[in-house]
Amino acid sequence: MTYTPGTEKMDYQKVVTDILDSAKKLTAEKERVETLFHASGIKVDRNLVFIAFNDSPEVCIKTLMEKLSALPVIKISAKRILRTGGVSF
Repeated sequence: MTYTPGTEKMDYQKVVTDILDSAKKLTAEKERVETLFHASGIKVDRNLVFIAFNDSPEVCIKTLMEKLSALPVIKISAKRILRTGGVSF
C-alpha cells in the first residue's frame, strides 16, 4: 500500500465508511462483511457502521484488502475508493 505524495493526509475513517456504504449496496451478506472487518482489526456494528480501528489504520486497511478477496465485488469497489483517496495497492 502506498500513499501518493503531495496529497493531503488521508482520512482513513472516511475511506472505511465509504467502503462499508458500498458493501451495504453490493451484498446482502452483512454478517460476512462484518466478520471480515472485525478480522481485519476494524470494529463495526451490526449495521456496518464504523466504530474504531484496533491497530494502525494502514495495517487494518491492508489486512482488510487481503481478506476482501472472499468478496471480489466489494474488493473492486474498495480499491476504487482507496485510489480516489490517493492510495494504491
